[in-house]
Amino acid sequence: MGIFSNKIGTRFLLLLCAVMLLIFPVQGISFAEGKTAAVTLAEWKFADNPGDLGVFPATGGIHQNESNLQPVPPRQHYGWNDDNKAIRYQGWHSEAGQEKYWLVSLSTKDYRHITLSSSQQGKGTASPRDFRIQISTDQQNWINVTGDGTELPDLILHAEEPAVLNGIALPQAADDRAQLFIRWLVISDQSTNGSTIDDFGSSQLIGIKVEGEPKDTTSPPSPGQDLPAVPGQPTASTVSADGVQLIWTAQADAAGVSGYGIYRDGVKIGSTDALTYTDSGLAANTIYKYAVTSYDLAGKESARSAAVEVTTKDAAAASEPSVLAEWIFANSGNNGTFPATGGMFKSASNFRNVGGYFEDYDSGQHSISYQGWDNGSGKKYWLASISTKGYENITLSSQQTSSGTGPRDFKVQISSDNQNWTDVPGISLKMTLSSFNCSGSTCKLVNAPLPAAADNQDQLYIRWIVSSNTNTKGSQGIGSTGSSLIKEIRLSGTAKQGGEPGDKPTIELSKTPSPGESSVLASAPVTVTFNKPVSQNSGYSVSIVDKNNAPLGSVTSEIVNNNTLNIKHPSFANGQTYTVKVPKGLIQGRDDHIPLTQDIMWSFTVQNTQGTPSVPKLINMTLGGDAKTSRSFAWYTDVTAASVVQVVEASKASGGGFPENEALMFQGTTEEIQTFMTKADRKANKKKKFYSHKVTAAGLSPGTAYKFRVGSGQADSWSTVGSFTTDAPGTQPFHFIVGSDSQASSKSDFEPWADTFKKAVQTIGDPKFLINAGDLVDNGDLEEQWQWMLGLAQDQLLNVPIAPVVGGHEVQDYDGDETTPNSNFYYHFNVPKQVVVNTHDGSVYSFEYGDALFLVFNSQYAGKLASNGKDIKKQDQQFADQVEWMKYVVAKSDAKWKFVTFHKGPYSAGDNAGEWEDDRVQFYRKVLVPAFDEMGIDMVFEAHDHMYMRSYQMLNDKVIPTSQITYDAQGNAVNPQGIIYLMSNALGDKFYTKYPGYNDYFAAVDTQPNKKMFTDVSVSGDVLQIKAYTAAKKDEKSGDDGVKLYDQYGIKRTDTKPSKVENAKIQSSGGKAVISWKAPVSSSEPVRGFRIYEKSGKIKTYWNTYIAAEPGKTEYSFTVNNINASDKYQFVIRAVGSRINSDPVEVNLN
Repeated sequence: MGIFSNKIGTRFLLLLCAVMLLIFPVQGISFAEGKTAAVTLAEWKFADNPGDLGVFPATGGIHQNESNLQPVPPRQHYGWNDDNKAIRYQGWHSEAGQEKYWLVSLSTKDYRHITLSSSQQGKGTASPRDFRIQISTDQQNWINVTGDGTELPDLILHAEEPAVLNGIALPQAADDRAQLFIRWLVISDQSTNGSTIDDFGSSQLIGIKVEGEPKDTTSPPSPGQDLPAVPGQPTASTVSADGVQLIWTAQADAAGVSGYGIYRDGVKIGSTDALTYTDSGLAANTIYKYAVTSYDLAGKESARSAAVEVTTKDAAAASEPSVLAEWIFANSGNNGTFPATGGMFKSASNFRNVGGYFEDYDSGQHSISYQGWDNGSGKKYWLASISTKGYENITLSSQQTSSGTGPRDFKVQISSDNQNWTDVPGISLKMTLSSFNCSGSTCKLVNAPLPAAADNQDQLYIRWIVSSNTNTKGSQGIGSTGSSLIKEIRLSGTAKQGGEPGDKPTIELSKTPSPGESSVLASAPVTVTFNKPVSQNSGYSVSIVDKNNAPLGSVTSEIVNNNTLNIKHPSFANGQTYTVKVPKGLIQGRDDHIPLTQDIMWSFTVQNTQGTPSVPKLINMTLGGDAKTSRSFAWYTDVTAASVVQVVEASKASGGGFPENEALMFQGTTEEIQTFMTKADRKANKKKKFYSHKVTAAGLSPGTAYKFRVGSGQADSWSTVGSFTTDAPGTQPFHFIVGSDSQASSKSDFEPWADTFKKAVQTIGDPKFLINAGDLVDNGDLEEQWQWMLGLAQDQLLNVPIAPVVGGHEVQDYDGDETTPNSNFYYHFNVPKQVVVNTHDGSVYSFEYGDALFLVFNSQYAGKLASNGKDIKKQDQQFADQVEWMKYVVAKSDAKWKFVTFHKGPYSAGDNAGEWEDDRVQFYRKVLVPAFDEMGIDMVFEAHDHMYMRSYQMLNDKVIPTSQITYDAQGNAVNPQGIIYLMSNALGDKFYTKYPGYNDYFAAVDTQPNKKMFTDVSVSGDVLQIKAYTAAKKDEKSGDDGVKLYDQYGIKRTDTKPSKVENAKIQSSGGKAVISWKAPVSSSEPVRGFRIYEKSGKIKTYWNTYIAAEPGKTEYSFTVNNINASDKYQFVIRAVGSRINSDPVEVNLN
């Protein structure tokens, strides 16, 4: 997770700029004809809960009895909100082939100038956000009232405040209709908190009112006369001192219309076959009235549309700068593109990043942040594309900042072709560390003048490009995870004297697949989306060529959804790179005939599936069973296939072949899964199928080296051969690797983790497994990240088992997190699915290796203390159940050494703990730490804050002073009390630092070397040692892999197993069982307590208890309530020494 990522609280409130949407007629425009008093035709306003009617009759209006409201399709889950008097339904989530909307049907017969008012509101965090208003006379052909082709924005709903429409004018087609349909159509799968709508998300309707004016003799002709349809009322899209640009809409029944007549003050001044017209040579500060007619090939002309009144600007005002485009960021963009949020050329302007990758949107600052700026000098930049047509004296404003390892220096350049760039003189931007408030405004542009070359351009490109490799701390080297933020971008200019208002150019807004994407599916759609409805011109065509410039055959194109070019193609070849070329002559604006400003060209690479879709990939091993006799395997394929593993003793597999006849064969399960590949897929709710394979090989020989391969059993399906060695009999010494936070969101940024893993294996020699303590990827719901994470480390994962841990990035970490709920962690690893109920799949499990027990805990669950800092205010049930489970596993174990690993720990002083998660930290210290102490845990592996931290020996949240610890000649702490907590820094190149002022009283070492790291943990009979290493690429040199010892610590334990309890008995009466026993009389190991558990789970799952020993007491008893006389119970009692359990003693009931 990034330094600038939002984690909790109000900073997750998305779309604050859309709290309330008030839509009014465009300023300065009014109807030409005099208006009579409006009449309410139909109204829906609920004083009390009407109940689930399905179809709701109008509650008022002159056409009340003929008017209805309903959700389409019908819903089953109705609700009423008495606070705002709103009806609501669930079920607005995206479903293939199904539109979802609120629908009103009413009559407007004998009425014109129809207006609409409504009030809507989201409900919760998963309700639909984006709605478009449309009208129809047949429920087949719909006319937009908001959004595309109109001057009114679509509705953006919020969960806290209503979105209000206030008397907006409906198109002329709404007038005088026996039946008119109006709908509020869901147009995206985005919820009110920016995530995806789920099937529980509700949409609320508070009220609707439709009004109109009585018809008179000057009204437009009634439908059915043999005249062309009347166009929609024109609006003024651009107004200057001497010119007006008009736009209007065609009616749905406009078949046969060949052109439009333009009337100014009742006199026809021109005609056009487009839906726009520019009237120039006007007087300044003067009122003009415009109307539009349509005509057909026979010359018949419709009645005039409703008129619009426009006042030209005065000459002085015309010389004042106008905002051409601005970005006050309101969300995380659309597939890497951020459309302008305001300005004269809003619809023709967009913003993006080139060279980095998206990190975060901050709704409080209205800023966006990107990472991946390393090696970016002269290469990586922010990019704006806009039009300045008809304007001069262009100025630019913006605000920027960067994180500590982010880029410090930027310069600004302009271009008219996105190829040849010119520096803007006098601009040298210098960032301040993590603040937009920079001394001397060195990080800001305030109406900075651009060169004259920026004036009057159909399309102008502006980029803020990194100009040095210096970071904001002043040192050389920009980190791959260093962040750069930008906000409040504004381009202004003055209208050219004597010039006409500029037409909005035709430009592309986004492309799929994304430029440079490296894991494109062979059947991936190829599209270009434009800023307006477009059409294709004959004589031009799209081409797709491979890296050898060989054209792909059978490429055609079509326009879909009015503004998108869909490029049809045969299946791409796996592993091939393709370039798409769209000539500018192919595309023009459908209504204004303005051509595309420039050719479009981009490249991408198709994922390599190793030639055969059934060949396994992302292969890994886990230790879910008995490590002495079994191994578990998991992998993916692109098509369904059987799940087969062949295992052979390594001694029989000499040479290059795999001796199939000597191999043991094991079969398992295949499960079809569906997941998003990319963020764009998530936005489009488009999932891809994969097949998850899992097999366990059991009954193997202890201490034996094996070779294996996985596949379907078919000759062409086998994977590369891997290896493993089963755990030795007895308790032999062994090593394992500990690390965490391999997370990244691009292939290049996953490469550091794979490099660290490789170096760890080479350094240690024969590690028995790797613990990756969470945040394996940035977004667990995006499969491309799993393919990079596992694929880049495939060679190591074929030979070293992994113990994966769930962090905050594998799952949806908080309400509003962009990562959607998913089970990809479980699908990728062969781990138990639900050891503790209602936890994330695969997130809780344990295993033993040698004389050590390993507990994997899910830290997505926690609680909060009361204000006194002692009592528990609340806690997740999953947290309590996991603690019970850990104690149960410890009670059953004979292991000497005990380890716990989880992601979010109790001891950290980094940004997460210090700034955002102190409540969780304090809860863990009060509740979880004592549980670890009771269980006799030796070491806890934690992560999350991307630092290196080794604690002192900690007991009951207190430091054991080193003066109270004895050390042997090798420096090992001998029989220390308490637990070591270890955070191993990041396996990848993403680092945090200590949060200022946060108390790290617990830390013996708490540092940030700004180098990726791993820890070698070795376990022998009496000694546990850790050696932490840095593994930075920059430390490599000839003959040196750059691995450097950073820290080390050791523990020597001479404690032994205590003697078992004596005279154990059980008696039952009255629904109670009393278990009694005596402490061992002669035990060389002191007894500190007793553990009791029930083997069969008859009391409850994982039931157990711990009874502390008391000085001088020898006889003990414990009462178990709610015993069922007909059930058989198997209780086990074990004495507990310093850390080790005694042999078990069993007492049975019934």
